[in-house]
Amino acid sequence: MDAKSAISIIRALSSLSWRWDELSWRAAAQQLGLRESRAVRGRISYLSPENETLSAYFDGDRLEFVEVTLDLFRDPELLSEEGYTEKIAEFREKFEELVGLTTALLGDPVFCGPSSAEEFPEDQDALRLALWPVREARLMIEQKHEDKELPIRVSVVLAPA
Repeated sequence: MDAKSAISIIRALSSLSWRWDELSWRAAAQQLGLRESRAVRGRISYLSPENETLSAYFDGDRLEFVEVTLDLFRDPELLSEEGYTEKIAEFREKFEELVGLTTALLGDPVFCGPSSAEEFPEDQDALRLALWPVREARLMIEQKHEDKELPIRVSVVLAPA
């Protein structure tokens, strides 16, 4: 995770006005200088000018959320129990570093905590997240690991407010 490119992405995404439809998203993607790399039903993937992967998820023509994976470890199922614990701790440190950088940019988050917290957003699937309200949206830094065969990652997610 390159802190400079992460902040650049967060600054760009938090400055947009969000209308949450495909037409508005395509205009925003062009404004952000994104290059479409792959489209499958319900998702369009892009490369940012910083070469980060960004995906926009749709339900019909409604934009559901945007996710930028800033760092990932692909094969957690190959780790020993101790190695897995260490990798989760490593990604928690990356999460906390990114939360600190985002706090310096946007101020204190309105929520920062684990998925077990009562205030955790019900529509998110992450181990922990930090949340900032921005222009018709929620910007979230998330530490994710949905299943043992899936990558461990730190992401920036934008979803409707």
